[in-house]
Amino acid sequence: MILLKTLLLDSKTRDLVLYNTLQKSKEASLVNIKTMPFHAWLNQFSKEIKTSDVQTILLYKKLSNLIQHYPIYGKMFHYPQFVAQLIEFSKKLYHCETFKAFLSTPFEGNIIDSLPGKTQSELELKSLLELCLADKSIFSLHSELQLPCIDEVDIEIYGSFYSNIFDYLVVSKCIQQHFKFNEIQNVAQPQITYRHALNPRIEIEAIAQEIIQNKFLAEDIAIIAFESTYYDLIEQVFNQYQIPFGIVNKSELSQCYLHAFALLQCYLKQDIASILYALEVRALDIECSQGVCHFINQYIATINDLTDSSHRFESSDFTILNNKELKIMQREELDFNDFSTKITPFIQKIQLLTNPKEILEDVYNQCVLISNPSKQKDLYDLKSYLEDISAVIETKEDLHLVLFQTKGKMTSNSTSCLGRVCVSDPTHIIPSRKIAYVIGASQKNYPGFVAESGIFDEAYCEQTPYPSMQFRFETYTQQLEWIKHCAETIHFTFPLLDYQGKKSEAAFEIEALVETVEEMNCIINDNDLYEIHTLSPSFSSALFFKEQRLHGSISSFEQYFKCPYSYFLKYGLRVDDFSYTDIEANTIGTLQHAILEEACKQKGKNYAKITREEMVTIAKPYHQSLLAYLPKSKERLNLIYEKMISNLLTSFEFLNEMEINTSFAPEHVEYEFTSEYFKHITLRGIIDRIDFSYDLLRIIDYKSSSKSLSETAIKSGLQLQLCTYLILANHLFNKKPVGAYYYSLKNDNISLPSIIQNKEEFTDWSNDDTHTEFIKSHQLSGWTLQELDTLDYTATHIKNIRLTKNGLSFTLYDETLLEQCLHELYELLYERVSSGKIEVNPVDGACTYCKYRPICRFKGQQRDAVALVMTNESFKKGRETDEVE
Repeated sequence: MILLKTLLLDSKTRDLVLYNTLQKSKEASLVNIKTMPFHAWLNQFSKEIKTSDVQTILLYKKLSNLIQHYPIYGKMFHYPQFVAQLIEFSKKLYHCETFKAFLSTPFEGNIIDSLPGKTQSELELKSLLELCLADKSIFSLHSELQLPCIDEVDIEIYGSFYSNIFDYLVVSKCIQQHFKFNEIQNVAQPQITYRHALNPRIEIEAIAQEIIQNKFLAEDIAIIAFESTYYDLIEQVFNQYQIPFGIVNKSELSQCYLHAFALLQCYLKQDIASILYALEVRALDIECSQGVCHFINQYIATINDLTDSSHRFESSDFTILNNKELKIMQREELDFNDFSTKITPFIQKIQLLTNPKEILEDVYNQCVLISNPSKQKDLYDLKSYLEDISAVIETKEDLHLVLFQTKGKMTSNSTSCLGRVCVSDPTHIIPSRKIAYVIGASQKNYPGFVAESGIFDEAYCEQTPYPSMQFRFETYTQQLEWIKHCAETIHFTFPLLDYQGKKSEAAFEIEALVETVEEMNCIINDNDLYEIHTLSPSFSSALFFKEQRLHGSISSFEQYFKCPYSYFLKYGLRVDDFSYTDIEANTIGTLQHAILEEACKQKGKNYAKITREEMVTIAKPYHQSLLAYLPKSKERLNLIYEKMISNLLTSFEFLNEMEINTSFAPEHVEYEFTSEYFKHITLRGIIDRIDFSYDLLRIIDYKSSSKSLSETAIKSGLQLQLCTYLILANHLFNKKPVGAYYYSLKNDNISLPSIIQNKEEFTDWSNDDTHTEFIKSHQLSGWTLQELDTLDYTATHIKNIRLTKNGLSFTLYDETLLEQCLHELYELLYERVSSGKIEVNPVDGACTYCKYRPICRFKGQQRDAVALVMTNESFKKGRETDEVE
């Protein structure tokens, strides 16, 4: 009979170790050997702990009946996490008993007697740990480990990393007894460098480029990652550079257990959030679009509502929505009704099934239906788990324990590293190679020792026979020494910043090994060469023009001057993300405009004298429509509504005083127009307000925040709207334009001093002073084209109109030059669009809130806004330079 030699090694690195051994032996094959992990071999000589999920559930149930006996910790028995901590620390105590002879400071007597018990909380923990250790279904009778004699076995121990301190102690004892030990790592004096990169992405990019540039063989490279987050990054970059690699051990969430958790959560909670989560992780074989999810979040209150078809948007009574928004919601409603038909059988099933065993069976069957064929091992593990726990699950409440156990279950995957770059981690020792990159080796990650935490933290462990933190830290760092001998050349690297922008520092232990910390070389093209997109004139004509005229709103043409490519996507291809109405920005603006419009129609120049009751009456249909549109946001909507009414009352206080001090009166509100005044261009839009005074007119545009006109912004095409309104109104009504202004409906806070100092005199701040500041903070902002005393009698309601000893003083702008500028800009717009110019060329700030960034992926330098026309002329009368208000 042939006696097989036993090689004790890490199962994850077995193939690499055996291949390395075969190469060194120069034999064709390895015969008469068997391999096993060290822990499996050790279990032959000691009692194994049976800490299965079943035992955890049974202990949880046992503790639930003892709550009244534990006044401090009793309430924590309801939390599975607490029970898990109890079992975990009980295992450590059991190991202390089993491996008593291997401890540096052996204890006398029973392990329970050595636990602290001075306080009530310590006595309760001691009692609970004794209860756990007495559970024979988990812990067998204690028996100290007796190792076999070296003459009795043919054993060779290969270097492994022992996360369990007791395994490490036993291995150390075996080595002392002259068991044959193979270090695996044999590079005595490697060349070591320490380098940094800006972020993890550049760190991996630099390594990939170095491998390619130096033509390194993949089989000569090892990468040791101190963070598991690097694995996905390595996969992306190395696949991009076509570098073959394998990963020794990659832990990731088990999809099968994740699906089981999501489905079980639906059974137990039966709420909208659980259903949406199950759909999100694809635990249900039902498609659910973003629009349907939005519809459910907005309108569906209970899971019973999921089974009823919706008819909310069949009519067009939603005054708060524009046509586009209404069509989006109607489409969403149709999609939801289709989804409702598909989800109804599942909803009915989770409401009918109450037997816990039947629920577990259905969860598994559903997981089988949606399982990935490549994940059959995970599915088999799930089946074994559910079969085991079914025997001890008696009530539906017991399933909450199963919910806890299935949440966050990890699965371990690995790919072959033979002939490839070997990607490992500090706890999986691999045979030495020519070059190694130790990545993520920052002060935060290196050496990466984790102290005990939770109920049984280091402060508690110090009072027990469990090995001290100092001893565990020393053994941990001693085991990490393999990394310093894993290759002929070792490059330690770390990122200066993580993806959250948090700074990383160099590790002291590695800095001591090198003279300097250098920067990694990585070729990064900051000035990416973007393709200059153009369209053929014929295609551009078909896309944008109608009857040889460019149609659109003024804001759409401002969009072109901000970024031609975004204009092309939005108004040419009509790419839309179908974003939904925002309560703050869009709907409240609609309500404010509706109140202002109706007030002007009903009261004319006296519109600002409207009462709160009259405002509520005007806003009521819009408010009711909004509540119907967003039923789940009722409280929030009511708060916003009340705030809006209050803000408008404050605005009307200013507007009332403004109307008293001007001869102008509102003639048209929300004036809708279509104009062909500018050559080749057909403009359409709505002017908020047009005021008349005899043969004169002015424009007022309501805004939700403060805004002012800039000559540079106008000449660059970024601020066309207000001035275009003024010029068009002039020709529509044949009246002379006097000015165009913005009025902010936002009431900002006003900072007021407690006293006023005038030379050496101090006076209190009066109500008149407060009123003056209030009027000043609400002034109209814009451009005035004509000197006219009746525009603002007191020169207090419009910026840049001042009262002097000689009367009113105006800052004036030239109407003729302004109109000429607009003609040239619209002509330039026509020329560029008709010639197909749609390049990615954003002005500064255009990308900040642009929804098309995932399409263009622009990373270059944004341009400054510069004048495109009339660069040497100023609109301001008496001035030659631009001045931004």
